[in-house]
Amino acid sequence: MELKNALRTLERLEGDPCVSILLKTHRTFPDNEQDQINLKNLVTSTEERLLKEYDKREVWPVIERIHAAVADIDHTNNLDGLALFAKADMAEVVKLNIPVTDRAIVARTFATRDLLRAMQSSAHYYVLTVSGHKSRLIEAHRDKVVKEYTHKEGFPLEDNLYNTHNAERSQAGVEENLMKEFCNRVDKEMKVMHAKTPLPVVLAGDERNTRFMMGVVDTPSMYIGSIAGSPDEQKAHVLVEKAFVVVERVMAERRLKALDDIEKAQGADRLMDDVGDIFRAAREGRGDTLYVEEGFFQPALVEGDTVTMKEDPTEAGVVDDIIDEIAEDILRHGGNVVFLPTGSLEKFRRICLTVRY
Repeated sequence: MELKNALRTLERLEGDPCVSILLKTHRTFPDNEQDQINLKNLVTSTEERLLKEYDKREVWPVIERIHAAVADIDHTNNLDGLALFAKADMAEVVKLNIPVTDRAIVARTFATRDLLRAMQSSAHYYVLTVSGHKSRLIEAHRDKVVKEYTHKEGFPLEDNLYNTHNAERSQAGVEENLMKEFCNRVDKEMKVMHAKTPLPVVLAGDERNTRFMMGVVDTPSMYIGSIAGSPDEQKAHVLVEKAFVVVERVMAERRLKALDDIEKAQGADRLMDDVGDIFRAAREGRGDTLYVEEGFFQPALVEGDTVTMKEDPTEAGVVDDIIDEIAEDILRHGGNVVFLPTGSLEKFRRICLTVRY
């Protein structure tokens, strides 16, 4: 299932139990051979927990769904993380472009924070070339090529109209109109790709073409920057190495902006950094933006409005990850969730919330 659709669907589902299994995976051989073994071990421990905490007749349909989903996974095409979601009447596997912490969550809802984090990740991105003659699409993770798309996948696009006879092209405005038409085609195809896997896009081309492209796109926010040069014949890895410089700058700028926004909210007395206070504000719809470190998980016992931090997520009545519950409440009330690198929020106990009032 496409990432955006998976998140939208899973957020609406409830059940007792809903099982979320997260596993760090590997893209290449031989590391991905271990993924299947690690997943099997995680499934076994999850099954043991289900049989301990629930009646066998109640959870057996869930266990069967999990085993059927695991049997269908092709580990030769793994990415950086894998999420398996299951309840009695469904199971869904989503491969993620980010590494995750190996864990299993048993709750009334699915743990979707890593899907949301994957959608926000700038370290996984597209490089889209635009030259007026041809447009290539390359998927990248950090400074490495994941894949270059082929004709059967929608790219590259080649503009036959741009090869119009030179006499016609020399007429005033003809070449510009042809370029505009080509860029519109590229942007429409890029929107289709972005809807399937919503990654940020770095444009590659000379300054004139990238400027022209940005002048006609329907959703400028898809595009986070550009690199200069003639990209038609450049190797994919060369383009990606250049593009990652842009991506790193964007990531740093976003982190600095987030920290600046946090400081401003603290100065205006609109910042919370106690998990219990954050939980209550999120439930009440007062949360504006939740900031949380990527690897911060917190089991907790919730009794009414009281939240007690716990160490053991399998303890009776304990929520496996209260942070996931808080994030869902924030989004449900129209707020935002921003994930920051580990260590970014050390002075705020790894999580903080700006509130509306």
